[in-house]
Amino acid sequence: MGSVRIGKVAKINQKVVEPSSGTDLFGMKGVVRVFYDADPEDPNDQDMALIEWTPETLDQLPPKHFYSALENEENWGSAAVPLALLEETEDTFDEFEMAWKRQEKFTRFIMGRLGREGRMIAKVFEKPADPTKVTPDNCWYEAIAPFLTRPQRVTACYPYEEGDGPIKEGDRLTLTALNGIDPSLGILAEVEREGVPLIVPLQDLLGEDNSKTGRTINAYGLWKAFSA
Repeated sequence: MGSVRIGKVAKINQKVVEPSSGTDLFGMKGVVRVFYDADPEDPNDQDMALIEWTPETLDQLPPKHFYSALENEENWGSAAVPLALLEETEDTFDEFEMAWKRQEKFTRFIMGRLGREGRMIAKVFEKPADPTKVTPDNCWYEAIAPFLTRPQRVTACYPYEEGDGPIKEGDRLTLTALNGIDPSLGILAEVEREGVPLIVPLQDLLGEDNSKTGRTINAYGLWKAFSA
């Protein structure tokens, strides 16, 4: 897949203008996460790479980048870029630093615009955390786990496709416990569907009641959706 590799920092070596905000992304850097092959039946399609912006780049992006992403429900922490426009660098990165830089930008540009849910999210991060040892997802884990003293009714809110497993969007499930943190998917949840135990990302679930547990689960899903 060209001269860049997954897990390496690459920079955009040509002018690329973000359609929604008009931000010029030339010189911006990101960690290569995923490759997407071009459709062989579409002569205009290109090989693409999903890159996650480095802390340096997040500090370079203008406010309009973040506000436009929120308005258009787009990701502001990553971008899909034609592979031909990327050049691998010798830069290194730290996953903890990247996670907390995203949280910093979320707090500055996004959280205050989320109303009541934004205030709930802010409370999760009131307790000091060591950014060299834990991620923002760890803070959420500590905030949610104490409330799960009994099973919770939840609804699957992710549009699962064929082959993703037995759960479908809209299914009612029973949340029984949390099951650790995945670097890509965030907090994992133990659920039951018709008595069958399964593990799914917590962000794929909606709390069904107006309890503090349900509201906190829903605030986590909103944070997950808007924090990258």
